[in-house]
Amino acid sequence: MEKNKVNRLVAALTGTAAGAAALAGILYFYLASSVVSLASSSHNQAASISQNGIFFIIGIGIVQLFWVAPFAGSWGKSWYSAATGSAASTIILWIVLRGSNPLTGMGLGSNAIGIATTILEIILAGLAGTLVGMKTPARKETQIVPSPEEGSAVVSSTEKAKTIEQNEVPTRANTRTDTEA
Repeated sequence: MEKNKVNRLVAALTGTAAGAAALAGILYFYLASSVVSLASSSHNQAASISQNGIFFIIGIGIVQLFWVAPFAGSWGKSWYSAATGSAASTIILWIVLRGSNPLTGMGLGSNAIGIATTILEIILAGLAGTLVGMKTPARKETQIVPSPEEGSAVVSSTEKAKTIEQNEVPTRANTRTDTEA
């Protein structure tokens, strides 16, 4: 694939991942507000469990909204790896809490918002994993290096490597000091 196509693909994937994270975060906040209204209108055990877990749901929503920044800003593969792990963790937690478990003592129910957030989490994990696994063209790094002839110059890392190969770099092995002579 040529470089321009890869860049467009990466931009599309990061934009879609940022959108999925934002929508999941918003849906978590909506879910939290519906849990609060359910807990205030009902006095059963499920409502009290939901009321106790409200801060957890809000926390997951905040984390999901945070993941928009690394994708929108193209922070890099290490951030995409962390997003993949975070999304996978919430997916696994959602699945575990649907069955009888030691955390709640009973299986929690599913609703359309919970299923939608889980689908968005799956999309986010898949896109982030794809971005981690992609071979992207290396960025050309530029830096200012001192040049003995012209003062200092801005060169790319490949030009710097060529310059170093052409001009022998002084090292301890190929230089002598006055005390060694």
